[in-house]
Amino acid sequence: MEEKQQYNTGHLLGMDLTDEEVCDTLGLDRSYVGTPQLNDAAAEVIHGRNVKEYMMMGVNREDAIRYADKHRSDALKLSRNLVKWRKKRKA
Repeated sequence: MEEKQQYNTGHLLGMDLTDEEVCDTLGLDRSYVGTPQLNDAAAEVIHGRNVKEYMMMGVNREDAIRYADKHRSDALKLSRNLVKWRKKRKA
């Protein structure tokens, strides 16, 4: 039986974390399992949580969104680079 491809950023960085666990933890549809789109969906959920957390810490909404946007951008850049690296390695 072939092992499923794992695309979550944590797994690509060497963590023992499955796509299924990411979906369950973040409340994502399991259709993302085994697809690079998992990281995009995860980044959106985390972005929303980050905005709320910043605002709870007293950061104004505009700055909270700006900070969360930066974190999302960095996370997506990392995940896309990791997926590209893996594809090159397997080629």
